[in-house]
Amino acid sequence: DIIGEDATNKGRIDLTIKINNFIYILEFKVGSGDALQQIKNKKYHEKYLNENKEIYLIGINFDEEDRNISKFKWERIEETKTSSSWSTFRSTLTKINLGADT
Repeated sequence: DIIGEDATNKGRIDLTIKINNFIYILEFKVGSGDALQQIKNKKYHEKYLNENKEIYLIGINFDEEDRNISKFKWERIEETKTSSSWSTFRSTLTKINLGADT
């Protein structure tokens, strides 16, 4: 499934891609904003925690002048189910950073 402007209770995910046992949450930003940080701040991934799939957060920034990718970051979210609820989870962050953090 490909879901554009995927609504959550905290805002809209630019693009969600669901393939087999994976969910990719993508945010696109033009300029200096941090796309990945927005996904994390708004906790967009929480919408999908009950699906028992690997969740990847992907932030892609574009340079305003060059109109090319200026920053690409991603993280994998690993949730752990507790006996009480899904609301408690542990995030293991695997990061890659291509480009400058300016």
